[in-house]
Amino acid sequence: MPAAPDFTRPSIFFDDLEIGREFDLGSYTLTEAEIVAFSEVWAPHPSHVDPAWAEQSFFGGIVAPVSLSYAACARLVTIRLLPDLAFTAGRDVHLQPKAPVRPDQEIAVTATVVELEPSRRPDQGNVVLRCENTAGDGTVVLVVRIQLMVARRTPTQAV
Repeated sequence: MPAAPDFTRPSIFFDDLEIGREFDLGSYTLTEAEIVAFSEVWAPHPSHVDPAWAEQSFFGGIVAPVSLSYAACARLVTIRLLPDLAFTAGRDVHLQPKAPVRPDQEIAVTATVVELEPSRRPDQGNVVLRCENTAGDGTVVLVVRIQLMVARRTPTQAV
């Protein structure tokens, strides 16, 4: 297992962010075995665990549950962005599935700052990220909006 990221030395604070800033978070690929193993425990619908049933379904084969796709996206946010971000707390998550995620399909994740709002706390700010999960053919398969509290480099007066 890879070493845990170092969350003790953030370099990006609320004051450093601007709307439109984009972060390339890398990609994930879920195998059929990973989809089935996760789904047997957390989302045991036949479209996720039964290849024969899934083949005859609307999807035409095994697909990942949205919860697994989100977990893979959240992992990339956690290991590729949060160590650099002066992240203090999560506030809200909204998932918008767009297309099925299929086994062995590489999904790239980019996070874009879409909202910045000062907090009532002078040492914090609210940041909303739009994380697009995109398949190799350009199809957006999942959009995740994440609201975070991020520390300010220099505290301001309360709003």
